[in-house]
Amino acid sequence: MINFDFDYYKASDLKSAYDLYKDLTGKGKKVFYYAGGTELITSFRKGTIKADALIDIKDIEGIKTIRCEEEVVLGGCLTLNEIIETHNIDILKEVLIHIGDHTVRNAITIGGNICGRLPYKEAILPLLALDADIVTYGEQGLREVKLRDLFDKRLKLSPGEILYQIKYLNKRITYGMKRYTETTSVDYPIVHVFVRNDSEKSVAVSGYCSYPLFKVFSNESLEGIKGDFESFGKDDKRASKAYKKHLFEEALDSIFREMEDK
Repeated sequence: MINFDFDYYKASDLKSAYDLYKDLTGKGKKVFYYAGGTELITSFRKGTIKADALIDIKDIEGIKTIRCEEEVVLGGCLTLNEIIETHNIDILKEVLIHIGDHTVRNAITIGGNICGRLPYKEAILPLLALDADIVTYGEQGLREVKLRDLFDKRLKLSPGEILYQIKYLNKRITYGMKRYTETTSVDYPIVHVFVRNDSEKSVAVSGYCSYPLFKVFSNESLEGIKGDFESFGKDDKRASKAYKKHLFEEALDSIFREMEDK
């Protein structure tokens, strides 16, 4: 049960959503955009955050676009299941299928997973490896930028800026992933590692610390890559730093061995 009142607005387009956000926050109100609402509503019920207003953005034109041609285009308000059930995006499917159960994935949006407060943000791992672009809407209108350029522990959007679309080239890459959980496969990850090793060597990991990590390497050895991540590991209620380090290194060993065998 949510034990406070808030105003609900439904935005018809990006400009009206952003302008409304700026107007309401300018009056001192706490405002959130609303799409899937899984994390937000849970936080409301727990009392960890409150809001004065929600702006529903999921019916804005283009924000649920899904196109899989030479370039893949995904609207920020697509649910994880809507993406999973689409052809020709197998790399994303392998990651998204492990986020929550089927019922929950009917509500979680890819934008919500990437921009939410939870530390895992697993959907961002393959997108960083794919060198995706994102389209956002803010003070200067629409802008398209490299996801990697805006990502540092979290997606660095300006207040009120909307994640509108995600784009990446639909091309083959050599990749591998390993995901370790405490209980079932749909549990939050203790460590989730995603590796790309073709035209570039890159490693993305979630769960290892309180935010996703992503690094691109040139000629580093496997042991060098392990060492580059070593200082980032953090203890939490799910696992110790030492155990996370063990799982991370086991994942890298396994992924690179499987790549060599192909």
